[in-house]
Amino acid sequence: MTTTANRPRAAAIAAGLAMLVGTAATASESSFDAGAEGWTILDLSCSSDAVLDEYPIEWAADGGDPGGHVFATDPTDNCSVFSAPAAFLGDQSAFAGGRLVFSLRTTVSDWPPGRFVLLQAGDGTRLAGEMPEPTDSWQEMVLRFDGATWAFDVVGGTPASAAEVAAVLADLVVLRISAEHGAQQGQETTFLDSVRYETGCLEDLGGDGAVGFDDLLAVLAAFDAACDPCPEDVDGNGTVDFADVLAVLSAWGPCG
Repeated sequence: MTTTANRPRAAAIAAGLAMLVGTAATASESSFDAGAEGWTILDLSCSSDAVLDEYPIEWAADGGDPGGHVFATDPTDNCSVFSAPAAFLGDQSAFAGGRLVFSLRTTVSDWPPGRFVLLQAGDGTRLAGEMPEPTDSWQEMVLRFDGATWAFDVVGGTPASAAEVAAVLADLVVLRISAEHGAQQGQETTFLDSVRYETGCLEDLGGDGAVGFDDLLAVLAAFDAACDPCPEDVDGNGTVDFADVLAVLSAWGPCG
């Protein structure tokens, strides 16, 4: 229990740790400040995800989050996605435990099945992650490459473990971000900016780029809980236990 007398000391410790927190490193990144950078729009079958057509993406030099951005108006009554270029594909295993970050906004958001990101490996393994509901204002979306964010094939499917996510990242052939957020053809225009992978570590439960007291407290709060899955189960064995506490303590400090 933290007493009133201990609070100044706790605050001082927290302030000292804050000085040690580093920012997560990034590699592949699209700022769209000079163009579309190889991104395209794919028209997919909503039932099978088969690619039906490919469309050029539109680009604007300003109005993004920040600077330039790309956008597309729903071209058909099928499902459209932003498709990543080669710079985001291949061996991305360095980002296991990190996250995919991008900014998105859309003029209409009345079709919940469109709130997904898709990863596909060279062997055909597909993982889907759910993004928050987009709005008509820029919103930063963060999907962690952990054992609590991704499912096989569809959002809500069989959960993928951290190791299974890492295996897909090691041979990534597809990254798609949904642009389909309206229920009717031509109903919405969706805008994309600031796409990037960030390194991190699974023990950084708060996603602030460092492992510290907040992460330790999160594991302790979930201690002895059965997970299927949950981020506090750092080692992915299905239970939050002493091994997860030790993992957090061993990773203490900035990630990366």
